[in-house]
Amino acid sequence: MDFDDYAHTLLPMYYIETKYNNYEKFKKLFELEAENHRDSGDSLVFYLQNFEYPAIIDSGEYKNFIKTCVKHLPYKNVKHKKSWWVDYPKHSYAGLHSHQPGRQFTCVLFLDDYVDDEEHPHAGYLYAVLNNGNKITYEEWKPEAGKLIILDGRVWHGTYPTRQQRKVFVTDFEYDIGEF
Repeated sequence: MDFDDYAHTLLPMYYIETKYNNYEKFKKLFELEAENHRDSGDSLVFYLQNFEYPAIIDSGEYKNFIKTCVKHLPYKNVKHKKSWWVDYPKHSYAGLHSHQPGRQFTCVLFLDDYVDDEEHPHAGYLYAVLNNGNKITYEEWKPEAGKLIILDGRVWHGTYPTRQQRKVFVTDFEYDIGEF
């Protein structure tokens, strides 16, 4: 194991919740001709060849915004790794998963607002399970257009089944360990 990999295991798992105001442009992704597959939770996952960043939609403003959100972390050489966008039809979900192996973090940008459902109050929510120092914590986020959740790649996360169509844009970034 190299030093960066060892140092990575010493860092606590985290999430960052923020807002990206210029999210509307990413709705255009769903109009592009793109590769796609149906995921196990019945969502439709779209991506460009090799999961390239959709520069036709955004020239890099969003990537730069993400980098400012993690500048307080001991990361250096933060680079885009892959991008995809997801259409969650009614009753679909993302099962519990993490983005490993490697030093990476995941960014989930909500593109629609949540529609309240009294019978299913958490339908479509993003949730995460974090293990820090043998203490398990659970977090969840109500979908709101423009809300951005950044998760350590080791964090297990998924979504509750949705009761209405929902869309997100997802990016993974990789990095080296800096000073901490």
